[in-house]
Amino acid sequence: MKKKIAAGPVKRSTSVGRAVLASLKEIRAWQRGEGEVMITEVPEPIPPARIKAIRKSAAKSVRVFSQRFGLPANTVRQWEQGARRPDAASSLLLEVIDTDPKVVERAVKKRQPA
Repeated sequence: MKKKIAAGPVKRSTSVGRAVLASLKEIRAWQRGEGEVMITEVPEPIPPARIKAIRKSAAKSVRVFSQRFGLPANTVRQWEQGARRPDAASSLLLEVIDTDPKVVERAVKKRQPA
């Protein structure tokens, strides 16, 4: 026997659902020219060739670079091949390694067990 379900709005909501609805309302208001939208610009990812150049200036091989700076070797290879892109924190780490690799080396040594 089939039960009939009354049609109508569901009264339950979640914080995610409410946030999505609020965002959609904000977008519609902006489309009508009634509001402002804040835009956050994200920097371009570091190109694979530059990642490889940073790695080569700091170490002869991916394995040595990985050990020296505490990064997984497979991840570094994937960045160099363009299969993956470093996230914002990893990009910043690469920039610091490029600027002053000794700073990162000291930090890595502090984190290693005695």
